Amino acid sequence: MNSLSENLKFFRVQNNLKQSDLAVKLNITQRAYSFYETGRSEPKIDILLKIAELYRIPLDVLVGRKYDNMCNMNYVTNNNQNSTISITMRG
Repeated sequence: MNSLSENLKFFRVQNNLKQSDLAVKLNITQRAYSFYETGRSEPKIDILLKIAELYRIPLDVLVGRKYDNMCNMNYVTNNNQNSTISITMRG
């Protein structure tokens, strides 16, 4: 699995959703969504944007972009769907 597929599953589970729930919200099949989580296929950008919007997270977080060279980035989530993103720029 890659960062994207791991993150898709992580955020789905954190939000107490089933793959079929996401599939309905994204207007795709459950099988297509399953393929995203297993890394068999990757969603198109419009689907990625919808998923990030659903979870109220930046697209960078969803796709697993690393900020090691530019800044420190922490993402905290809980079951109440409140999320905090803290970015500290190195300088």
